[in-house]
Amino acid sequence: MTHTMAGMYGMVVVEPKKGSYLLEKQLGREPDIKVYLIQHEVYANGRDFYDGKPAYVMFNGRVFRYLTEPINARPGDYIRFYFLNVGPNLVSSFHAVGGIWEYVYKGGNPANVEVGLQTVNAAPTESYVIEWRVPSGGNFLIVSHAFGTQAIKGAVGVIASSANSTRTPVVLPIGPAEKPPASPKRVIAPFEPGMPEDNRTFFPGEKPIIQIVGNSFYPKVARVPVGSTVTWVNEDVLSLGAGELTGQHNIAVVKGPASFASQILKHAEQFSLQIEKEGEYDYICGIHPYMKGTLFAYSVSSLPAWGRQAAGFSLDLTALVAFLVGLGVLISLLYVERRTKKGHEGS
Repeated sequence: MTHTMAGMYGMVVVEPKKGSYLLEKQLGREPDIKVYLIQHEVYANGRDFYDGKPAYVMFNGRVFRYLTEPINARPGDYIRFYFLNVGPNLVSSFHAVGGIWEYVYKGGNPANVEVGLQTVNAAPTESYVIEWRVPSGGNFLIVSHAFGTQAIKGAVGVIASSANSTRTPVVLPIGPAEKPPASPKRVIAPFEPGMPEDNRTFFPGEKPIIQIVGNSFYPKVARVPVGSTVTWVNEDVLSLGAGELTGQHNIAVVKGPASFASQILKHAEQFSLQIEKEGEYDYICGIHPYMKGTLFAYSVSSLPAWGRQAAGFSLDLTALVAFLVGLGVLISLLYVERRTKKGHEGS
């Protein structure tokens, strides 16, 4: 179930007989432009995948792709969108700013027609064929109208319309062909260490817990003091089956100062081990070897002064809450007493 998180998806279009779509029948011709558009999400780790918090939301493999590569059209052009939301989690709200979809066909089926929609709502794996005529010259944004969770993360493009434009006759649902840059700003690797945000340092006194969730370790890179007892907990629920299809996992060190391996963990089961040797431990899940994690065991003496001070600081949250509640009650009593005194003085 995590394969779509890693980019395993595509689009297959089975066209009906010519003239089956209403706008094509009315105009007596095929579209001027065909746009095959896949909306999909990219997740930094399995925890975010579980929680439905993508790092990016894309059209055809890149954030804001059709802002930098506008789809060129002319006023009055007949455009047919083949729109597929592969998800894997979010519901798309596909919309053209400044336009109304003339005819919309759920699943691409000519029998499932709706007329004059502002927005098409597509759940994961849901698809639509959309017929639209460009109203005028100008730039028309195509977006997922969930601005705060999708559009702002990359699900925006533009139809650039002008009278003398060289049309973009076909837009295919294929990712960018260029090679990744030599020094990328960020590496999204759902199943192995990538982004610095996936790292965590546990200080002395803290309990290092590493979740196994969404076929990845979280955090993927953990720094713990030598002598710490580290616990791995399997949060993947599917404990049925075997091999790639199962949500059962284990931990197996492939490189490090010492070797260890856990038993197979079903949902909510855990494995704990005291880490006694300083150094870097690289480990995998033996069932899903693409799942990779790193454990750094460090000496407390290697911490900077502020880190050692932080390590010695602990907070009793219950005591803090009790103190704040008591302080609030005291302030309220003083306020009431003061108002009472003023009332007596006034009378």
